[in-house]
Amino acid sequence: MLEKSNNKMIQRITNLVEEVKSNLANEINKSIIYVYWNIGRIIVSNENEFIFKLLRTSCKFRR
Repeated sequence: MLEKSNNKMIQRITNLVEEVKSNLANEINKSIIYVYWNIGRIIVSNENEFIFKLLRTSCKFRR
């Protein structure tokens, strides 16, 4: 009887640890996606600013 109770307790603890590991992995993945998306947004924003300045400078020289 005690062995059955211990097995049940161990299974509940194992399930809890597995659930937390899964949740943690999901949160880490969300954070990584957030960081990479924002890095890409910053890079594109800087590229767009550079292109706009380049075009504006080019138009000034044509006049």
